[in-house]
Amino acid sequence: MKFEDPPQTRAWGKEYYDCHYGIIEWGDIEVFNELLCKERTVWISETIDSTDANPIIGGETGIGGGGGGDGDGETGNVPSGSSNSKITKENLNQRISDIKKRMKELACNIDDVEIGLPTGVCASNARVEVDEITGKKKIALCYKFFGFEYQDQISIIYHEAYHCNYDEALSSKYEMPLNPSYYLQIPQEHLDYLLKYEFDGITNAMSFINKEMAKITVLRCPEYYMNEINAYNAEIRLNPSVSEKYSLERLFVLWVQQTLYNYSLKHYKF
Repeated sequence: MKFEDPPQTRAWGKEYYDCHYGIIEWGDIEVFNELLCKERTVWISETIDSTDANPIIGGETGIGGGGGGDGDGETGNVPSGSSNSKITKENLNQRISDIKKRMKELACNIDDVEIGLPTGVCASNARVEVDEITGKKKIALCYKFFGFEYQDQISIIYHEAYHCNYDEALSSKYEMPLNPSYYLQIPQEHLDYLLKYEFDGITNAMSFINKEMAKITVLRCPEYYMNEINAYNAEIRLNPSVSEKYSLERLFVLWVQQTLYNYSLKHYKF
């Protein structure tokens, strides 16, 4: 019996680092505000297993740059102890310094932010928890986070780091009940994502999506949705090399936030 290495493709890809905000003011008026980053081209690898229904687009790029060269030399596989291997609950504490270094490269300094597991139940990928007494922030990595590939994980953490650094203050924390409920009209491209990755093999998936997933029962203030829109736009721009599944997921959630932002502008009252 003969075993062969899985097929592999290699390509050049972009990675952004040393990011900062450039601001130009004319008197008291801000006339320019844009995130500026240095850009480097790195040699990345993508190993595709013929049985893998969810290959990683662009391979795995190291926290400090490069990619594919930190592996075993023959196939470019990443050893579990390297800085660009998958983050697990078991190795999280050892990975925090590398994570914070990468976030600083992307202009999201979180040196004073704790990274750990959530307090209580968390059904999202990750979230920012704020201590009501001290105001100290914590990026909580939820159960779903540990099922993602490394580049997805870095992208998810960046999203939360962006919230920690750049969120605008909310005009209100009141969650307005909607009666009757508002139903999202989900475009076909996002339905295709949901059916392929979230509801594959589920009986009556469309019925559940239309009756439950599209149902919005509470509405938040417009600033809440704009903070999410800004975070997703920055995340997508600076973390392009993610899995197909996560790429489609964040595009879907971005569409939801944009839709609810527009709805909130018209209907939110507190």
